[in-house]
Amino acid sequence: MRKGCMHMILGIFTLAFLAQSCSTVKHLPEDEVLYLGTRSLKYHNTEEGKGIDKVKKKAEKSVPVIRTLWVKPNGGLFGMPFIRFIPFRLHFYNWFYTEQDSTFSSWMMDNFGEPPLTISEVNPEVRVGYIENYLFNRGYFGVEGDFELKYKNNGQENKAWLLYSFVLPDAYTYRKVDFELDSAQEVFRGPIESYMKESLISPGNRFNLEE
Repeated sequence: MRKGCMHMILGIFTLAFLAQSCSTVKHLPEDEVLYLGTRSLKYHNTEEGKGIDKVKKKAEKSVPVIRTLWVKPNGGLFGMPFIRFIPFRLHFYNWFYTEQDSTFSSWMMDNFGEPPLTISEVNPEVRVGYIENYLFNRGYFGVEGDFELKYKNNGQENKAWLLYSFVLPDAYTYRKVDFELDSAQEVFRGPIESYMKESLISPGNRFNLEE
């Protein structure tokens, strides 16, 4: 039992060593950058803006925002975008890479490999635009989003993390809510006023298209 366990451990270390010795960008398309994950999502308030803490609570923890940026890189641990393990499947892809069909290498590459996920495939521009629109619909007018590529410490410009940042003003709130009724609709004023007391659209509440 101990001997078998030692062989297993030795095999794992051997595989890890081979993985580390093989470049993860060996077959990266020309002029592309390997996506290493999303490192951060930061919010900043404008000079006149206040209440950024509320923005963080409502926007940063919003499921649609997190889901938009939650792109798992090659070797992402537990599906997380900010923790990477050895990308074994990417290494398998590079080891057995071939442009020929119906070969053993192509079978290994297709079944056990995983092609490199690039920055252009993640498409951060589109993701920033989605979040800008999402926050705009929730009362944060004039949102300015941006992203930055954080290259690896060894200066490799073909591997990078994504860092997102958003500048937000104060959320727009309702100052006054009023409604007009013609003479034929006056009979409904009482029920409408009763409903408005329970409505989410009331003075002081944040503008939200989904409410």
